[in-house]
Amino acid sequence: MRLVVVALGALALAIASAWIERFGPDHAVYCALGKSADGYDIWCPEPVLNGGWPAPYLYDNAGISVERQLGFFEDSFRLWPFVADWASFALLLRLAAAGLAWVRGMAERLRTKGKSSPP
Repeated sequence: MRLVVVALGALALAIASAWIERFGPDHAVYCALGKSADGYDIWCPEPVLNGGWPAPYLYDNAGISVERQLGFFEDSFRLWPFVADWASFALLLRLAAAGLAWVRGMAERLRTKGKSSPP
């Protein structure tokens, strides 16, 4: 049961981490400046908005979705960074649960030790 709670909690945290947004390091073409004198297209690449923490897993699709806004169904979702986020949150939650159990155990031992010893 604890494992299910930790897994679902980590999943919720990984999904919610998409609200942590930043630009880069990936670049995309958001506009075309025109043509050079030699006839080559001149593009203006800019850093792409991405979301997810610690590893970004949701990337803005330039020209397809609303630019500079992230959405789960219209932007580029990358599975392996999402799995890494989920695993890191699961590890943190599991360590927090183990630390809490240790503190509770120590408190219980101190309480029972104090009751059994003579005054």
